[in-house]
Amino acid sequence: SDTFLWAAVGAGFAGVVPSASAATTVYNRTAAVTYAHNYWNKCVTDGYFWINGSTANFYGAGAAVPVNVPGEAGGIGDDCAHFVSSCIGSPAGGLTIPSRAGTYGEPGAARLDELLVGNSAGGYGTTYKYGQLVTSVSQLTPGDVIGYDWTGNGNGSMSGIDHTVVYIGNGKVDCHATSHLGANWTLGGAADYFFIHITLPDSIVPTM
Repeated sequence: SDTFLWAAVGAGFAGVVPSASAATTVYNRTAAVTYAHNYWNKCVTDGYFWINGSTANFYGAGAAVPVNVPGEAGGIGDDCAHFVSSCIGSPAGGLTIPSRAGTYGEPGAARLDELLVGNSAGGYGTTYKYGQLVTSVSQLTPGDVIGYDWTGNGNGSMSGIDHTVVYIGNGKVDCHATSHLGANWTLGGAADYFFIHITLPDSIVPTM
């Protein structure tokens, strides 16, 4: 794979300025993408895996992603936002993602993606804003995030997001539940996609 030098996008991308809470943060895209590649089929470094929307089980860091365990949603789990939180957050990318439910980061896909663009009403006590919505996957940089509303029940609102992934470049994504490494970003088709470009200063990132 090639390595590209990505300019420090920062506040210059489409004129968006990060919030004060993010002003001094540098996003390590290389680490976020590398972490996604390393943990796409493993439990992340806090050792937990969300088997459904209300239950996270501890399996241990690096344990194989559980499949068809008792109570597991669809037999694949509900760990997508927890995975993305870990990729972009303090285990890897360096963003501050508040922990809400006993595991690292934000376990809700809509809440996480809304947090990233400063729209979260989640009661975190701090407004976080690391990026902005853009209109096309072609505007994303590896280490960015895509949200999916499979059925369109959000009527175009981010509140309808029920899946989230890490964009790794060249139209590909990594994610949990279902676990994918380098899958096509469409994941078979959703009613609405939400492309989130992180607008913080960043660093070198590999592409696949």
